Amino acid sequence: MTYSQIITACIAILAIISGTWIPLHISRRNRYNAAADVFRSAFDDAILALETKPFCDRDVLNANFRDHEKAMIKFRDNISGKKLASFNEDWKQYEQYCWSRVDVPLPFLLGHEVSSLDGPDDSKEIDERHRKAALEHINKLLSYTKK
Repeated sequence: MTYSQIITACIAILAIISGTWIPLHISRRNRYNAAADVFRSAFDDAILALETKPFCDRDVLNANFRDHEKAMIKFRDNISGKKLASFNEDWKQYEQYCWSRVDVPLPFLLGHEVSSLDGPDDSKEIDERHRKAALEHINKLLSYTKK
């Protein structure tokens, strides 16, 4: 084999590799970006309500959780490796938080939520704590959509 044939073969191999890898990478990135956009938009209503409406975290989480779950399933397919394991753990924490907010304590139904055995806390303080916790969980999940 001559020197020019070796160079031609190497150039051909590089062209084949770059010709298949680059479109594959671009396609994968486009799928990821589309899924990330859908995932982010699934949380828009919840974030807006949690930031502007008092005493809404239970209603928002209950009303929107299934939409969040559907978007998560589509988005999770586009995450890989260590990032996927971390995302699954953060999703599990969000899911547990949502389910914990579904259980309504009896004193809350009467107008007071009890945070300790000593007596009722200030309801505005409790609401702020719950809204902040919900937003922290949501923002942690949305951090995976950053490019």
